[in-house]
Amino acid sequence: MIKVHDKIYVGDSRIARALPSSNWSFVNVSSKYHYELHGWQKGFKYADDPCYITCEKDNFMSVNWIDASAQFYDWQGKGVETFIKVLDFIEKQDKQVYIFCDKGHSRSPSVALLYLSKRLRVIPSDSFEAAKEEFLKLYPMYEPGGIKDFITSHWEEIV
Repeated sequence: MIKVHDKIYVGDSRIARALPSSNWSFVNVSSKYHYELHGWQKGFKYADDPCYITCEKDNFMSVNWIDASAQFYDWQGKGVETFIKVLDFIEKQDKQVYIFCDKGHSRSPSVALLYLSKRLRVIPSDSFEAAKEEFLKLYPMYEPGGIKDFITSHWEEIV
């Protein structure tokens, strides 16, 4: 777990299980953990479930994202909307926020980068590359996968 700003921390799902929910807000961006939360079985599709892509309850938000090519972040054309929804959730939290995915290298730090760039404006917001260069100083393990392509191509729309 690495603190990237006042109340924003980034890491993996292993650490999320150990943090007390009374002191933290959580943003999960891992399909594996999302499925586990809902008791779903791998290999089955639950697209009709209202929580298939996002689910929010109190101080917890979960997003069903896999770390793959850009099209997986635009499920049914709602990719930008989902990113904005996650940033809105983080913004309204009054607790420390732990953003996590399976390994903490791609999806969760990408969300933190967007929040720091687009909402707090503490790192550059003119381009993904400029934001990434500064974010790497805060989170050196950042290695974005397919999410990078989606964010780059929708940089101006994600606010």
